[in-house]
Amino acid sequence: MTGIRGRKITLIGGAGFIGHNLALWLARQGGVVDVIDSLHVNNLLGFSAANAGARNRDLYSSMIHQRLDLMREAGVLLHVQDARDYHALTRILNQIQPQVIVHLAAVA
Repeated sequence: MTGIRGRKITLIGGAGFIGHNLALWLARQGGVVDVIDSLHVNNLLGFSAANAGARNRDLYSSMIHQRLDLMREAGVLLHVQDARDYHALTRILNQIQPQVIVHLAAVA
């Protein structure tokens, strides 16, 4: 796809399963990709807390770390921010100056 190369693309809520795969694909196509995500749905603190009691805590924690590592290695920048905070989101978007915004944020 020639239309992606060099384009500044921001994924809001892009650290989840669909979002991180899209971010990686866009980066491989030559896009300049930023992800804005609160990591609330993919909550590392919740999964890593000793008292979380999650049956698959180690598995979930490993998957989230792997996802974030893959994005970092691909040059995808992660901005940890809750998209519901309009003023903070606006400030980040003004800094990034994206040409394309894809909204993937979930409400949990």
